[in-house]
Parts: sequence; C-alpha cells; structure tokens
Amino acid sequence: MLATILVIVIGLAVAAIGAFAGNVFKDTMGMSKAQKVRRGVGLAIAVLGGWIAVGAFVESAPVEGTDLNWQTEAQYEAALASAKDQGKPVLIDFWTESCTNCKVMEKNTFKHPEVAPILQSEFVLIKLNTNILYDDYKPLYDELTARYANIETQPYVVFLNGNGDFLKQFSFNGLKEKEEFAPILPQVRDASAEAGDSGLAGQIANEGLAVVLLLIFLGGIGASLTPCVYPLIPITVAVFGARTAQSRLQAFGLSCVYVSGMVVFFVAMGLIAATVGRGIGALMNSPWVLGGLAIMFIVMGLGSFGLFEMNLPSSIQNKLSQAGGKGLGGAFVMGLVAGLVATPCVGPILVSVLVFVAQSQDLLLGAVLLAVFALGMGLLFLVIGTFAGMLSRLPRSGPWMLGVKTVFGIVFIVVAFYYLKNAVPALKAPIYAAWKLAALVA
Repeated sequence: MLATILVIVIGLAVAAIGAFAGNVFKDTMGMSKAQKVRRGVGLAIAVLGGWIAVGAFVESAPVEGTDLNWQTEAQYEAALASAKDQGKPVLIDFWTESCTNCKVMEKNTFKHPEVAPILQSEFVLIKLNTNILYDDYKPLYDELTARYANIETQPYVVFLNGNGDFLKQFSFNGLKEKEEFAPILPQVRDASAEAGDSGLAGQIANEGLAVVLLLIFLGGIGASLTPCVYPLIPITVAVFGARTAQSRLQAFGLSCVYVSGMVVFFVAMGLIAATVGRGIGALMNSPWVLGGLAIMFIVMGLGSFGLFEMNLPSSIQNKLSQAGGKGLGGAFVMGLVAGLVATPCVGPILVSVLVFVAQSQDLLLGAVLLAVFALGMGLLFLVIGTFAGMLSRLPRSGPWMLGVKTVFGIVFIVVAFYYLKNAVPALKAPIYAAWKLAALVA
C-alpha cells in the first residue's frame, strides 16, 4: 500500500513539474517558437506523470526472482474467493517434490521475465502439492481429483475463470516452455472476462461502484466547464425562463426539468449501448478496436491542447441553446439537445462509459452511470438556474478554461496509453521505474 501511494506521489510530482516548467495552462497565442516547444515538452512530462500515477492502479510492481505470490493448500478457498472478488482468472499448479519437470517449469516458464509480471498482476496463483493434499487435505484431494481427474500426473496446470469455472480447453499436463505457455495467458484472460460477473462489471459492483459513480459525476461537472458548454450557460438559463421566473421555486422547477432532459438523453444512450452490446467484449480484445480507440483519445487530447478546435460552430451552438423556447417544455427540449452541444468536448469520456456499459450489457447499470454523468454536467445549470442572480458573478469565459481543456487533454492521452499498454510494452517502462524507486524509498 505504501509503495502504491509513493508511485502516485511520484507521478503527480512529475506531472506538476511538467506543468510548471512548460506553462502548459498558458494560451499559445503570442508565444514564440521556443515557448511553444517548451510548452510541448511540459505537456509531454505532465502526461508522463499522469500515466505513472494511473499506473499505480493498472499495473502491478515488476516481478523479480521468486516474488510470484503463490497461494498454498491452506489458502485454497480464500484464493478462489479473492479471484471472484477481483474478477481475475486462476492458475492452479499441481506439483510434487519428486517432479523434475515441475521445477523446470517453475524456473524457466513461470519466472520468465515476460511471463512473471502477467501472472503476478492478472492472475490469482495457487500451487498445490498433491502429496500434502493426499496426506493432510484428503477431502480437498478427493474433490479436486473428481473435478480435474489428472492431478496425479505432474506438472498439471489448471485454469479457472473469475467465477471459479474450469477452463478445460486451456488446462494441460506436462512441461511447457515459455514459447508455448505465454500465448495461453491472454486467451484465458479473455475467456474469464466474458464470464458474467468476473469481468469489470462484477468488480465494480462488488468493490467500487460508489467510487466509480463519484468519478463519473465529477467528470460530468468537468464537462460543464469545457468551452463547449460553459459559455452557453447564461444564454441557456435565460432562454428557458429561469432567469425571469416569478419565484425561486419556479426557477428551481424549470432548472430541474432542464437537467431531466439531459438525464433522459444520456440514459437513452446508456440503454442503447447495453442493449446492442452483445459481442462487444470480443471486439474490445481486438487490437484494431483498441488501436482505434487509442487514436481517438490521442486526437481529442491534442485538440484539448489547442492544436485544433473541437467546438461546434458558434452559430449552431446558439441555435441549439435556444431550442424549445421558454417554459417547462422548452427547458426539457433544451436539456435533450445539451448533450449534443457537449459531445465535441466530452466524446472520449462518453465513449469510455458507453464501452463499459456495452460490455456489461446491464441495462440498469447503464442507465445509472449515464444518469450520474448527466447530473454532474447539469449541476451548474441547476444552481445557476435556481439562483439566477449568480449569473452576474459567474467567472467569464477566459484563460482559466484553457486549464480545464489542458487537464482533459492530459487525461485523454493517459487513457490512450491504457488502451495501448499491452500492445506497446515500452509504455510500462516509466511505471516500472517508479515502482522500483518507490521500493527503494519504502
């Protein structure tokens, strides 16, 4: 835990250094060529720091020597429960002291530098000595013999998905060298990811739904501060009538109806994604799909850095912001079209959520996640619409919004790295370096 905190601190420190040294929140207008180069370097360092901080969660510490975390006979049930909670596949290695091939496989295959980090970070590992099982754990021995049949022939490697179901097609008897063994691991991981609650949906539902909802809500608030949405708040609030409402209660009601229109729009997107999501899990394992998503995030990130504009034309924005007119009906219609106005700035956020919803194929979860995002994006509209007098105190659109765009850009590039990390192993190098530094400090 301490090492994880230190890696996060290292990443944030690198990001802060890059942001400070490169003046990354400053507008490029009027910058000299040297200053633009400095800003570009600063952005690259800030992205690197953000990726290191995120790496504390998406990558485990590099494995060296005998650091594979094998669970033993006494920990068998607890290990299976842990795998289910984490949504991780299980590798069970049946062995005995007299099995020469077992020792060869342990040394040359499991501990190979290209295999060990994958086993350590993406699998729950169980090593069962069949002699000890027979002598001291006879009921478990009988159960495993009945289920797997071949445990007396070592080495015998068994794979389970996160639900504990036997993946017979990947399990094997006998010695396998690294070249034969390594290609099996991604196939097991993919098969486990398709096994109901063993995937990301089950992990979030069991462990971190509240945290995810909070992050999505904050993402919605961040979306309301982007150049696609924030400048339109005064116009929108005035058009649907909250600013001229006869009472604060009436203004609150109009604002709630406006936000409910946003909620309906985004929830509909979530329900569609969950409904048509069958087979999306297999697609999300395709390098072409992952590469396409990574390119999209990189493009959106570069746009957030100011290389090009991502906004809808102002004339279209103004027309959309005035759709529907005054009153409850007008407020609701304007809420519906607000999502379209925001799309150029928050597309990658929405894509991330929608891909997850499509993978889960959970209608309720899809509706909840997108509703929370819409509520986050509508919060500022609700507050300003209810307390219309606050319009005069709103910060004007200006340089501070560049900071919001830049932060979004850094996040987008980091997400692109996440999609590319398995295809481009070099992306993991700075994370592993941070882990090693944290280990020295800890």
